[in-house]
Amino acid sequence: MIPAKLHQCLYLIKGNCKMSTQQATVTTTTTTTTKPYFDPSYLRTIPGILKIVQLVLCVVVFICVVAQKYKYYEASKADFVEFVTIVGFIVTLVLLILYLFHIVGYFYKIPWYLIEFIYCAIWALFFLISVIIMAIAAANYSRYRRNYRLPYGGFAAASFFSFFAMIAYGIDAFFKFRAWRNGEKPQIIAQQVSSRTTTATTVNA
Repeated sequence: MIPAKLHQCLYLIKGNCKMSTQQATVTTTTTTTTKPYFDPSYLRTIPGILKIVQLVLCVVVFICVVAQKYKYYEASKADFVEFVTIVGFIVTLVLLILYLFHIVGYFYKIPWYLIEFIYCAIWALFFLISVIIMAIAAANYSRYRRNYRLPYGGFAAASFFSFFAMIAYGIDAFFKFRAWRNGEKPQIIAQQVSSRTTTATTVNA
């Protein structure tokens, strides 16, 4: 009789036992932010080298035009080339600084590659125009030289170096277009990583 009563008591105790479950959720967020810093290694990359070449060629073409004597005979052509070189130098220099200090990483949502592609494509076209009009100006001065002795070396040199500037901007436009089409982002330095962990603990009461 005693074992039967003991078995019955155990059955009742087991039936009256309630199971409680506690769940603990832990959320971990890791944020990594880098301040702007000078990174000279960018100058050894293809985009960095292209920007340096563009800056040098803008300066060279500008000097060639400014050094041309009696350029007022072709003032409109000279003014256009000076505008192209000055604006091209300023914009390219600003972009170079932004990349050197990784500032573009803080504004990675801006379509930098698309903007640069449009800019480089337009300036490649402008330098193509510069090649043509400087060659025409040099040819005109060459004809005038017989009677008026007008030098044309500055315009000829400007046309020559404008050709290489056109190539530099054209190559840069090609790389920027390909990067934009592939959905690449330049220098993302601010990243946030979140992880969610759920732990379930079962306690018998």
